[in-house]
Amino acid sequence: MTCKNKKTGEITICSSMCQNSPYEEENGMYICEEYEKCNRSVLYRVEQADLDKLNKYAKRFELSGRRLYLYENGITLLDVRPFVKDGKAVIPKPISSIDEEAKGDLQQITSLEVPPSLIDVNGLIYECSENLTKLIFAEGFQKILLCALPHYKNLKEIYLPRSLEKIDDGDLYVDLIKTLFEGKTFYVHEGSYAEEYMKSKGLDHICI
Repeated sequence: MTCKNKKTGEITICSSMCQNSPYEEENGMYICEEYEKCNRSVLYRVEQADLDKLNKYAKRFELSGRRLYLYENGITLLDVRPFVKDGKAVIPKPISSIDEEAKGDLQQITSLEVPPSLIDVNGLIYECSENLTKLIFAEGFQKILLCALPHYKNLKEIYLPRSLEKIDDGDLYVDLIKTLFEGKTFYVHEGSYAEEYMKSKGLDHICI
C-alpha cells in the first residue's frame, strides 16, 4: 500500500502488514499517523521530487483519457511505453510494481534498468527475459538476490550500483556460483562492496 503521513506529508510504500490502521483516500492512497512501529512495515520511502517527475508524464496521459499509474500495491505502473526506447527500458522511481496487464511489449526489451523502489524486481526481469541481455540495478539498491539471475540464459551484462551493501547468493558454494554465472559479466564500481564480492567469488567483472 501507499501511505502518506498525516503530520509530515511523507509518502511511503508499506507492506500490507501495517499496524497503524490507516484510512484510505479516494485516490487509493492511505493516510496514517506516525508511530514508531510504522518503520517495520515501510518498504520504500518516496522522494517527492521523483513523484513530481512521474506526475509530469501522468498529466500527458490524462489529456488522452488514460492513467499512467495508480496507488494499488504501492505505486503501480499501467503503461511502460513512455519509459522504453529502442528496446531500452528505464523504469523510474518511485514505481513499486508493474500491472499484470500493463501496456507495452516487455518481451521486446533488451536492456532494463530497475529502480530501488521496485518491490518484485525478479518478477519484472522474468517478464522481460526472452530478449533481455543487459540488466542495470539503479543507485539506491542496498541488497539484491543473486541466485535468481542465472536462469536468464540471454542475460550477459549485469550492472551493480555503488550503494549495494548485500548480495544474497543463498550461501551457494563458490564453484557452483562460478558455474551458474559463466558467460555473464558484472560491471561494478571500483572500491565498492560489489567489487569486493566479485573478487571473493572469482566472478567475471569489469570496474566502471
